[in-house]
Amino acid sequence: IFGWMIIGPLAHELEWCDPVMGWETGCSGWIMWVSLGCMLGESICSLLILICVTGYVKTKNWLEKRARLQAQISVQVDEPVPFDLDEFEEALDPAPPADRVPTWMWAGGIVVSCALCWAIIVPLVGMKFYEPPVALAFAALTTILAVRALGVTDLNPVSGLSKLSQIVFGLVAPGDIVANLVAGGVCEAAAQQAGDLMQDLKVGYLLNASPRAQLYGQLVGTTFSIFVSVGAYALYSAAYGVPSEQFPVPTAYVWLAMAELVNGGQLADNVLWFCIASFVLSGLLPLIAFFRPNLKDWLPSAVSFGIGMYVTPNWTVARFIGSACQFLWFS
Repeated sequence: IFGWMIIGPLAHELEWCDPVMGWETGCSGWIMWVSLGCMLGESICSLLILICVTGYVKTKNWLEKRARLQAQISVQVDEPVPFDLDEFEEALDPAPPADRVPTWMWAGGIVVSCALCWAIIVPLVGMKFYEPPVALAFAALTTILAVRALGVTDLNPVSGLSKLSQIVFGLVAPGDIVANLVAGGVCEAAAQQAGDLMQDLKVGYLLNASPRAQLYGQLVGTTFSIFVSVGAYALYSAAYGVPSEQFPVPTAYVWLAMAELVNGGQLADNVLWFCIASFVLSGLLPLIAFFRPNLKDWLPSAVSFGIGMYVTPNWTVARFIGSACQFLWFS
């Protein structure tokens, strides 16, 4: 409603965009910048809050452990109570030893997958040899934040993380739009898969499933998905065309616009202040939810708000009607 019934017609009436549904100079492209401000504002602010809270908790736990250790040393007792310095950091793995995933397996898998990523990306898209390791290193950092955010809020901020990666790669590879897009894709894929694996393993833990069996199943599924996903894309591309009227792929234009912006591109006409306002207002939402938890359930998600703006109404309205019907049916 806000995007396609308020600011979109406003921009069209004031001749800030062309009266077409185009992503370059049309209404779709103009609205896209405002939606990007919404997604970046909430994602960046949420990540900053998460970093600060994690640092505070880690520091507090370390100080408490140090104080307890000093208190134990200073008190003279006949039989000192044993104290484990790492009791706050290490948890007992409830899985039997035969069902656990050994270190060499998951660590070796990370090394092999990173090497394959490096070996494939460099010749495929023409990236410089040092750029994929930078993208993988940044993806490793943002993946930790993604998993933490997903565990705490049940929301994986992959959109914001990928945009942060694009901003960083605007400095690493200035002027290289392809490298910027690939680096953002590596970051988002890593964060998305890490979140999915965390949820899978959590469910397996609740059901007393074998972590090693889950890993084997995930490896089998990953192998088959290579052929299924590529085949499905080739099928849809041959039948309908991608992008096309039936499959406009609006997210691709958001990625391209971000890559062009951090590499010297220009914003749409008169959209800058709308982007700043959407960024600031969206960033206030996580702050309000953090300092006033009782209001959390009443606050909207700026990421969802932004997605609803750049996705065309023929998709969002239908989904809203279906969701409303489902809610009324179960209530």
